[in-house]
Amino acid sequence: MSHVDHGRTLYANGHYVEAAAVFEQGESSMTVADQKECAQYGTYRGLTLLVLGDLAQAERWLAYAYAVEQRNPGVLNPRLRLQLDRGWSELLHRRGPATTDSLPVNSVARGKSAATSAPSEAPMESAGGARRSFVDP
Repeated sequence: MSHVDHGRTLYANGHYVEAAAVFEQGESSMTVADQKECAQYGTYRGLTLLVLGDLAQAERWLAYAYAVEQRNPGVLNPRLRLQLDRGWSELLHRRGPATTDSLPVNSVARGKSAATSAPSEAPMESAGGARRSFVDP
């Protein structure tokens, strides 16, 4: 199982600290990975770090995923691309008022109002206060 697959599974199951460790260990393998795997890696690593509250590193990896997607349009499937956009919007929400001007140029959320692209519920928490992910298992 690749680092991306293992980390994605941990992330989807709510094991964020473990997922972050797997992604960190797998970073060096991205130098030989194909563009699809690199974009997935950046997305999941960024979302994992966002859940854990490391906004600076979340921004780094989400921006990386956007850069890979920009160089290779369509490399992320539409569902994961939407999760990337939602994660970016959440990142902006946590930093202050989000505007669509703050979204990466190739964000599918561009052109929508900030209210549409930003989450409507409390950031990263379910009704019970538990952390939640942006990607459906």
